[in-house]
Amino acid sequence: MRIFIVRASKARSDGKIDLLNLKDAGHFEVVCASIANALWTSNEIRRDTKIHVALEGPLTPPKLITFEGASLSEEISYEETAIAQTIKDVFKGKHIAGVTLESKSFEALIKEYGLQEIDMFYMHPDGVDINAILFQNNLIFILGDHRGIPIKTEDLLERRGAKKVALGPKMLFASQCIPIIHNELDRRELWKRPNTSFIPPQ
Repeated sequence: MRIFIVRASKARSDGKIDLLNLKDAGHFEVVCASIANALWTSNEIRRDTKIHVALEGPLTPPKLITFEGASLSEEISYEETAIAQTIKDVFKGKHIAGVTLESKSFEALIKEYGLQEIDMFYMHPDGVDINAILFQNNLIFILGDHRGIPIKTEDLLERRGAKKVALGPKMLFASQCIPIIHNELDRRELWKRPNTSFIPPQ
């Protein structure tokens, strides 16, 4: 299982999203792009992946929107406006398979996962390069927004056993980090398969 948690400190938490202007909803275009990159490839939905987004903007935080690949309908499009519309519908009370909305904070979610047997990592420029980390089967990757992860939150993450990981020398949007992480894990899965022509780096 691959789990992504994105903290969106400015994203609207009341479902009032203008589909023609996602940016003014607290950079909701980054929220939607993160969800799309977490769950969709060119020809399928990643059924082994879940993404939580903590919406901390106005007017009713905290809110936690979750998209779970295992039960997500193939009728939902990966386009940003379609994802935003899905979120609006869930805020209005519509039941959509694979999508849930909770009044739960980022910190509460981290505490819950910290009690489980699962490896937790968070993106940080001073972290260990992702290529040097040995990953197990169940993983959580935590990403901040343009504000980064506050010091108090870092302390909470480290108390819960989370480790810093870096993807490279450049600071990236959360939505850009997710496909890089997926690609790294996908490649490692190929290395494990017998009779593959894919050669791991030396």
